[in-house]
Amino acid sequence: MAEHILATLGTPPPTVPPLAPETLRMWRTAEGIEWRKVRFQTELGEFIPAYLLVPPRPEGSMPALVVLHQTVPQGKDEVVGIHGDPELAYALDLARRGYVVLAPDSLAAGERVGKGEEPWSTAPFYRMHPGWSAVGKAVWDGQRAVDYLVSLPFVDRKCIGVIGHSQGGIYAIFLAAFDPRVKVVVSSCGLMTFAGDPTRPLRWARDQGWIGIPALREPLQHGAPPWDFHQLVALIAPRPFLATAATEDRIMPHAAPALEALALAVHPLYAAYRMPDRFKVSVFPGPHAFPPAEQERAFTWLDRFLKAPRLEIEVGAAVTTMLAAHQEGAMTDSSYFAAISADSLAHYALAHFWAAEGLNRPELTDKGVQLLQQAVNGATVGQGWAGWGLGAPWDAFQDGSTNSPKQVYTYTTARVGLALLEASRSGKAPWAPEEAHRATRSLVEQVGYNRFPHGIAFRYSDADPDRPYTVHNVNAVTAQFLLDWQSVSGDQRYRDLVRRSFDYLISQQDPDGQWVYRLGSTGRNDTVHHALIVEALYDCARKLPKGSCRGTADRALTALMEHFVDSNGAITDPGDPPWALGEVLIALQSGCEAGSDYTDPACAWRDAIVQRALAHDYNPEGYFYNNHNPRAQGWIAAGLARVLAGLQVEKR
Repeated sequence: MAEHILATLGTPPPTVPPLAPETLRMWRTAEGIEWRKVRFQTELGEFIPAYLLVPPRPEGSMPALVVLHQTVPQGKDEVVGIHGDPELAYALDLARRGYVVLAPDSLAAGERVGKGEEPWSTAPFYRMHPGWSAVGKAVWDGQRAVDYLVSLPFVDRKCIGVIGHSQGGIYAIFLAAFDPRVKVVVSSCGLMTFAGDPTRPLRWARDQGWIGIPALREPLQHGAPPWDFHQLVALIAPRPFLATAATEDRIMPHAAPALEALALAVHPLYAAYRMPDRFKVSVFPGPHAFPPAEQERAFTWLDRFLKAPRLEIEVGAAVTTMLAAHQEGAMTDSSYFAAISADSLAHYALAHFWAAEGLNRPELTDKGVQLLQQAVNGATVGQGWAGWGLGAPWDAFQDGSTNSPKQVYTYTTARVGLALLEASRSGKAPWAPEEAHRATRSLVEQVGYNRFPHGIAFRYSDADPDRPYTVHNVNAVTAQFLLDWQSVSGDQRYRDLVRRSFDYLISQQDPDGQWVYRLGSTGRNDTVHHALIVEALYDCARKLPKGSCRGTADRALTALMEHFVDSNGAITDPGDPPWALGEVLIALQSGCEAGSDYTDPACAWRDAIVQRALAHDYNPEGYFYNNHNPRAQGWIAAGLARVLAGLQVEKR
């Protein structure tokens, strides 16, 4: 297919000349962005002028973008904000967002318009290259732009993308199709089809002005193009591709419906790669443009696929340090604090299991199994954590008792149970399935969950209005454990109980995405409890897809983010941030994985929170918030490790 399309693009030069890059001028703005006016050789004796924008450099390499401009005479000057529509200065905006940006002039635009020639006239090019095409030349020039980027020591050559609007969007598609070094592409008002453009098929093969592909003139006149854009997209798949189109586009009046039809043809291909969420179409109301909302969508898309690898490195380093710096102590004989300790051990075990996957260090699984064995051994230590026995009868709690240790026993049993199931998946804890089975029997038979019409639906009495939120938390985690047990073991005995439990939890959510308590109203771990509910609901959405768990989880996650992150992006929690951060990250990772595409807000929130927390709240010795409480650090380590494991899965 590639050779078939390239044949219509004509014959390029036989050899690639040295890049011979030059920096003609360099300056730095007040916001810290380094500007370079550069040029590099594309054909022998022909140099492409470009702007290189370099943001303040962190340690290590940075993601980079080739940014292609639309059909304007000023060329690259518009996308960097020097001259033209300020709304289209997206190259500068991307540099502010942390990307190395290369904005070159396209053929016959900007400084590449010859003396006495008209902008966007390809006549001079065809006098020199009668057997080539302007689109073929754009591919060649784009590949030389990528050559330039990968030559820079501060650019991560594994994290290069291309973005363009209008003509730049068209060129972006062709470049990505024929250069596998481009890892992600955004085309604004550039993806169309020949078949979907019946009124202006010869826009690609005019007889004057910009003549894109002369070889297409005769086939298009007969309505029989030898290939179409869905085949270009097939060459890009399964790399991430975001395309936008306008409903009132006068330049490409058939682009929106044609794009929607193309999406139907392309989605099965991405699905065959098991990556259906990597092809995204956004059709917006309005004229041919790249409005702010679509730019933000595009930037989020680029962040997801180009910044995540850097995020992976930073998170991996933090998790490694934290696991080495913190170890939970031995179990205590106090029932309440033994349960707290078991919960902490379970989090440390989960952190090791997820880190083993995220760091590709299988020996960490062995350590996680040891920690989990400690938690299980503590289930019946002396008069300590009641564990599988759960201590006194549940009836007192059902009657409205404020017996806090009882709900801690139940929560910890479910939480340790979830860790046991994770250990079972590793294959290194053959004893774990039976212990998990004991935990399910304890919760269902001794607690008596199977006796109640709403399933796992306890709450404290109305006489104690300050308490109900903790029970929703316990209910959610317990239902999640039984659901996971059902999934791992195939044991369907609790299927109806689990469904009734989630149905009741969903029914109790208010229109703001919260439950009987209000986030921020108690100041006592409410963020943690809410995040646990969100995590359970997303697990329900994956395993019980026909229910309402996904919508409930999305509303709850939005409410959580409104509470957890302020308008400046800072993490704020009136309860206890060290406890909250880890569980919020697990909830966000769950939401990101449940999303239909990688522009899901959960993914963007996750990345932003992790980056900010590492930059502002992390001590390189392995502590967040200068808090040396091992339980707090264990929760955070588990949250970061969960993100790390998720990033590895997404990368594969």
